[in-house]
Amino acid sequence: MNYDSLVLPLALIGLWMPVALFSSSSAKEELRLPTRRRRDGFGSLLLSKRNWFDLIRAGGCAWLIQNYVFTFDPRQDELALVFTFGRLAILGIGILAQSIWFSRPTCVIGPLFYVVGLTFAISGPLVAALSVALALTCSLMLKRVSHFFLFAPLTLAAFSVLFGHLGLLAVFNAAAIALPAFLSFALDVRLSLVRRISSAAPRPAEKPVAAAQRSPHDKMIAAPISHQASPQRAA
Repeated sequence: MNYDSLVLPLALIGLWMPVALFSSSSAKEELRLPTRRRRDGFGSLLLSKRNWFDLIRAGGCAWLIQNYVFTFDPRQDELALVFTFGRLAILGIGILAQSIWFSRPTCVIGPLFYVVGLTFAISGPLVAALSVALALTCSLMLKRVSHFFLFAPLTLAAFSVLFGHLGLLAVFNAAAIALPAFLSFALDVRLSLVRRISSAAPRPAEKPVAAAQRSPHDKMIAAPISHQASPQRAA
């Protein structure tokens, strides 16, 4: 087995760094807003630079862990299974670090682009592209991008069987994609998606507050007018 101790720390930092760590205060406020049907579009996700950074860092660092940091021959190395589970543990901690944010309140984030990058590195470009495309299509048909985390494990398993790639890595990949949805169900918290900050929908409380601020001024103006009009009508 070959082991690169210089690249490993860089790969771990890239995989384990939570998305909330490099987000601004306004971006963190956006993450605290759970996804809703009226806001659950795909355009705001595509326009977010953080999502593309997640895609690149997850795919690149996962590829380094899989093909560069730990390299061994499964047929000759006696500890091959141990190192295989070690690599999967590193990747699993990465997806867990992206999915849950211990804030007030606790948030469950759906790192869609991050898991897409992992899928390309773990399952290969062909299976990953077909699985992601079909899962996104089904999610957009239902107008819920968050359903990607339910469809993608199924499509990944189906295409892995079709192309003969079903194995330990494919099973782990499917479980990693489903982890955010499982955490959302277990903690009874809606998924939050990483979006472009400027596309955030206005809060419903903004308009009532503005109306409440204008109402005292309107009443002060309306009262003298109605009081002066009454003597004229009497005459």
